[in-house]
Amino acid sequence: MEQKYPLFSKKNIPGYNVVMGLWLVISILIAVGILFAGNAAIGWKTATGWSLVSVMAGMGIMFAASAANLRTLRPGFERLASGERNPRIDPVWCPVLTMATRAAVELNEKLLGEHVKIERRNLMEKIEKLVNDFKALTNEEKLAFMKEAMPYMAEIFKNDPQKMMAEMMPVCMNMMKSKGMYMDTMRTMMKNMMG
Repeated sequence: MEQKYPLFSKKNIPGYNVVMGLWLVISILIAVGILFAGNAAIGWKTATGWSLVSVMAGMGIMFAASAANLRTLRPGFERLASGERNPRIDPVWCPVLTMATRAAVELNEKLLGEHVKIERRNLMEKIEKLVNDFKALTNEEKLAFMKEAMPYMAEIFKNDPQKMMAEMMPVCMNMMKSKGMYMDTMRTMMKNMMG
């Protein structure tokens, strides 16, 4: 079920109180500035009223613009939350929201990088355990295991032969050299086996 985040909520009342307090303080400061700038003739009430309306209008514009920008950002942030590497967050004109978006994306990339490292470490630990278990088998058990595993290897080779050749051939060649086995020797052995 989609969770709603209304613009007006009881949870936001403390924030609204702070904004209204700032509205009054800024309006009074502007009114004082107008009066001290030589416009005392317009009167304190007029200066204060004009300041209150002007500041509230500016805040209203910023509130409406922020709401519109957040609606623009929401789909990208939902993709970000779902774990996409490239969430494609649409740009907005508000510098503060742009900075917050950039920080969120950078944090997500860092977390994804850490997640990849953890997955890689877990994979290597699993491989190490499998290798150790294989080493503990007898030669007969190793042969039996390889017979069972070979069809799966063939399936992988069939699905992506280029990748298998690129990754496995260098490993096989190095392994054969380290054991004193060379291609000519292998060919001779194969011919003798085939008769």
